Amino acid sequence: MSPKGNLNIAVRWPARGAFRTQLIPTSANLLRIQVRDASGDPLATTEIVRSGDESAIATASFSLPSGTGRSILIQAFRDLVPAPGVPPVAEGSSTSVSVWPSTSTAVHVVLIPADGPVIFSMTPNGGPGSLLRVVGGNFQIGTLNVSLAGQSLNDFVTLRGDLLEFALPPDAVDGPVVIDVDGVQATRSFQVIRTISLASDVITGVAIGSTVDLQAEARTASGQLIADPVLRWSVDRPDPESTLDQGAFTPLATGTFVVRVDSGTVVATASVKTP
Repeated sequence: MSPKGNLNIAVRWPARGAFRTQLIPTSANLLRIQVRDASGDPLATTEIVRSGDESAIATASFSLPSGTGRSILIQAFRDLVPAPGVPPVAEGSSTSVSVWPSTSTAVHVVLIPADGPVIFSMTPNGGPGSLLRVVGGNFQIGTLNVSLAGQSLNDFVTLRGDLLEFALPPDAVDGPVVIDVDGVQATRSFQVIRTISLASDVITGVAIGSTVDLQAEARTASGQLIADPVLRWSVDRPDPESTLDQGAFTPLATGTFVVRVDSGTVVATASVKTP
């Protein structure tokens, strides 16, 4: 009979009431841990039940025959008594684990969720009051929490299928947008537009039918220039008196035109006058 060694596994449960990067879904209540030998045959199995303490670290210890080529499989389930055939909500494994006589071995296993939120596209910047759109998937498979730079946006969010929308609050700051579903997260960076400026706010002597390029710059609160800002353009005298295409303005009548560019509550205007 080969001498035995100890295999130790520690699990920190994710906090259900906080935004933390965890790969164990917060809905998980049971971890099933199995140790196998080099041929894949089970050596030992145990289960860890989630405690009521969100900061708890659960541990499991196995006394096993010494040897190499051990593997560990950990599966997370929502139910304390999973029905036969119910797939785990997360799973992870570690291979080529060695157990040595009279020695304790610690194993690190990363659990991969079966499903988690995915962001396909997102509005990259905007001013306070502007609408931010996130297109993705798996937003409705568990409890949804949305934050920007650590600030909860749950009160502002509207979810329709795989489209998530919210108006940017007045006190928003630059940072990551975090989509948290059942404790699993997807993130994208976001910049808040605080100022918009035009090269000139009064342009005179523009011939009817000629085009003026009204170049706009958008900056963050720290003054950082935003590349490709998401802006909305409008003019007080639209077609048939003028045309406007993303800052390219063409007057088709005489007089003064007021061109406006905005992102939410952040606005800049220019007066364009024809002879």
